[in-house]
Amino acid sequence: VSASGSYPQKFIALYDYDPMTQSPNDNPETELAFCEGEIIDVTGPMDEDQYYPAEVGGRYGLVPSNFVESLKENSRSKDHDGTLAREDSTEATIATLLAQAAENVSQKDPKKKKVPTATLR
Repeated sequence: VSASGSYPQKFIALYDYDPMTQSPNDNPETELAFCEGEIIDVTGPMDEDQYYPAEVGGRYGLVPSNFVESLKENSRSKDHDGTLAREDSTEATIATLLAQAAENVSQKDPKKKKVPTATLR
């Protein structure tokens, strides 16, 4: 996963991450905790330790590059022959990712009530 160009860039968390229990580093307090499906603003290029500087929910710190993926990268899908094809609409991809994240959250907490969807009249 690479982030090049202008910042911030939108990334999505591929897995839950708690640096206090999962980090191999001596200073896990410099890293950010996040949940699978959470949108992360990467604020600069990857460092030599493979971490991105980032912002999550108003908190700033480092995120491991192997736990996140650029929304640009995530908007690709595999064709029937296994090659990557880019989706036409970034907005549709983001909407799909947000719906998947909401579904993941509701699956993790079965007691949580589902929010009804609005209907057009």
